[in-house]
Amino acid sequence: MYAHAAWLHDLTPGAESCAGPLALLCRLGEAQLDVVHACSHDGDHGRLEAIAERMRQAGVNARAGLTSDPPEAWAQTFTWPNGLLAMGRGHTTAAVLREHGCPVLVGAPDHQFQGISSVLVPIDPSVRVGVIPQALELGVATGAHLTFLHVHDVNETCDPDETIASMREAVRRVVQPHMQGRLKVGFEVGLGEGAGPAINDAARAHDLVLVGARGHKGLKRLVLGSVAEHVSRAAPVPVLVVRPR
Repeated sequence: MYAHAAWLHDLTPGAESCAGPLALLCRLGEAQLDVVHACSHDGDHGRLEAIAERMRQAGVNARAGLTSDPPEAWAQTFTWPNGLLAMGRGHTTAAVLREHGCPVLVGAPDHQFQGISSVLVPIDPSVRVGVIPQALELGVATGAHLTFLHVHDVNETCDPDETIASMREAVRRVVQPHMQGRLKVGFEVGLGEGAGPAINDAARAHDLVLVGARGHKGLKRLVLGSVAEHVSRAAPVPVLVVRPR
């Protein structure tokens, strides 16, 4: 899946919340992991090296490194084509998400990671094309059950039945060729005032949320949108934010 990964670690306990899913995703692709800290204080390298050593004990090819750049600036230099960024939830999370087009894994405080056996994949007409293939790739690699969720906003004027039928058909067309082997999928629909809270509520029954962010063709910069930003900020489980390819 990923050939290279970078963990933007701020040396706080909350940053450790993505260690489990990050280690699993790195092992799946045999990715090289850089554990990066944006600071230059004496002693920080030793603390960072200890974190890298724990990841090596978890089977990840990890190395430690310091940078003088803030996380969002450092993220702009991470241009590995099959790369993955990871970080704990904090005040720089949204900035990093907006500054880079590669997938970004955001940890969830207080979440006890036990593996990835169930993945929630919210979809809507604007991001489904990019999200579904990446969700299928994750499902095949992990053997996880994929639940595609569409939340119809009760304040929308369009016909909910037509929207839901369109979502079902879009998923069916993309998923059908991959139904052999380990791939397991399901489809759920819901109604709510705003998709973000409904997605976060549904996420409690899953190990990971894979959510799409809008992106402009030819640009690395992301346009998160309110749903992706809400989910990455408040989901009870780790969130993998991806941009349509």
